[in-house]
Amino acid sequence: MKTLLITSIYSDLWGTEFGGRPSRDYHYRASLLSILKLVPTKVICFTSKRELRSLEKYFYKKNKINPNLLEFRTFELNESKYFDLIYSKKDIDKMKTIDRCFEIQYNKFFWFDIIDNTDQYDRVYWIDAGLSHSGLFPKEH
Repeated sequence: MKTLLITSIYSDLWGTEFGGRPSRDYHYRASLLSILKLVPTKVICFTSKRELRSLEKYFYKKNKINPNLLEFRTFELNESKYFDLIYSKKDIDKMKTIDRCFEIQYNKFFWFDIIDNTDQYDRVYWIDAGLSHSGLFPKEH
């Protein structure tokens, strides 16, 4: 069975107009490494241009992850389909202190649409890059 997992890593959003969790870089990376142990057919991870090189170095060079298994795609959150509408409804000062990013939440639907050939997979899932941690899955798993 061919499985595609779609995810994203935007680990530097805390304190910005996007909102996001603080100090999540290591957590997201370690979690995604753990998720890759599920042996999906492919994982597509959306990220920003500013984070791309660091993620490639960490996964491809340091951890020897095959780029055919894990593909990074850049997508700037201010290019989101409903960015202007979302932005107009936000309390920007409040967003700088909360740990949720609305643009990521809504882009989960739109990112699927910009991936070609999803019909070649039997299953396509969204999975949060930060899902896997020792509180949910012990390290040996």
